Amino acid sequence: MKIKHILIALLLPLLFASCEKSNIATADYNGVVVNAFLRAEDSISLKLNREFIIDSDDSTYEPVNNVAVKVTCDNIAHQLSFNGEGKYSSPLIVQAGKTYYLSFTYYNKQVTAQTTVPTKPEGFTGAVDSIHGVVKWTVVDTTYYAKYTWNNPSDLYHYLSIECLDGKTSPINLNNSVSVIRYLEPIKTTTYSLSDKSFSYYGLHRIVLFKIPDEYAKLYQHYSTNAESLTSPPTNVTNGLGIFTSYSTDTLYLKVYK
Repeated sequence: MKIKHILIALLLPLLFASCEKSNIATADYNGVVVNAFLRAEDSISLKLNREFIIDSDDSTYEPVNNVAVKVTCDNIAHQLSFNGEGKYSSPLIVQAGKTYYLSFTYYNKQVTAQTTVPTKPEGFTGAVDSIHGVVKWTVVDTTYYAKYTWNNPSDLYHYLSIECLDGKTSPINLNNSVSVIRYLEPIKTTTYSLSDKSFSYYGLHRIVLFKIPDEYAKLYQHYSTNAESLTSPPTNVTNGLGIFTSYSTDTLYLKVYK
């Protein structure tokens, strides 16, 4: 799925930058970094890389290949296929509400992790399906156009992504160097209003609501508040680094006009 590929592309370089320069002498050069985002109703895919040290003589993304990787659910173990360049996959469809366990051996260490897949977001609705009059915005003024709401009885983290499906053909601020997709900070509330500053392009937008577990939110928040830091990110992997997490989504569409 496109959403999964975008998430991996955004977070992959950050996950592998795992140690501070000052920790070079004590870092585990035989450590492994897991990068796995399981999406409900999608198949399983993940990537493994060897831990490396920023600014060391060996700061490269070296894939971990030919490892016997298993994902277990409902006490049934599923062997993942190796697809080259540290990538592994299984046709097993991820089901919302179930817990998945990752396990493999790397340099005589048993690497494990687990995630419980959130159920689909509940009651996701938008006040409008199109907005008119969006013009080049200024630093000072903010106009709110579209309000989105959802239910959150379990007080779980949610966040929105906004993607212009028409690409960079009609930039609002005459600058088509801005990405067509934007991710908002995870929140535990049940509403979010999009302003003129939420959009960089005119056209059809896909508004995706993500429901995510705590380990996913902690990783997201780490990079939003430590963008320039070399400190190690949070991990839920035992005897390894990185993330083994999951998410569910619901989708609405919004047209943005001048």
